[in-house]
Amino acid sequence: MAMSSGDIADFPATFTPSQKGTPLLVDENNHKYRIHHKNIAGTIATYRCVLRNSKMCPATASLNLSTNRIVKYTYSHAHSSQLLKELARTEEKKLIAAAVAVGRFSTKTVCARIKMNIERGDNPEAATCVRKANALAVAINREKKKVLGVKGKEPSTVEDIKANLLERFKKTSTGGVFLR
Repeated sequence: MAMSSGDIADFPATFTPSQKGTPLLVDENNHKYRIHHKNIAGTIATYRCVLRNSKMCPATASLNLSTNRIVKYTYSHAHSSQLLKELARTEEKKLIAAAVAVGRFSTKTVCARIKMNIERGDNPEAATCVRKANALAVAINREKKKVLGVKGKEPSTVEDIKANLLERFKKTSTGGVFLR
């Protein structure tokens, strides 16, 4: 549910630690807020969106400290929810793993399929959170290395090549040794 300027709310406050351990307020849409200030009486704390600087997000939330409930939202978020990003990443990982398992694919095809699957799914707005093609290419190559067991260096001897080959590639279709 999108909140707009001055919306009154009454949601329980939940917190999650930041990377440095500072508690961040999390709203019902999984947006995160960092504390900005408390009023003089110490009853209300104002929190700002953690993406205020990087995404120019003006959203704030007011927390009643005695009841530990979010009582007011000011402004809307200028970015997509973390939930949408998580949905996009899950779909990306699933399709990248499937593409690597099949073997033959192009990065462009995988990118198109990811976007298409998300647009046809339950949350088509998550398609805006799909990573760019070059970032997906890096993720695909990383998954290839995991699955195929490539150590990241070029093999220098036949033994190195044989050691990195999967069993199904060590024999020909007639059962003979592939590399001699």
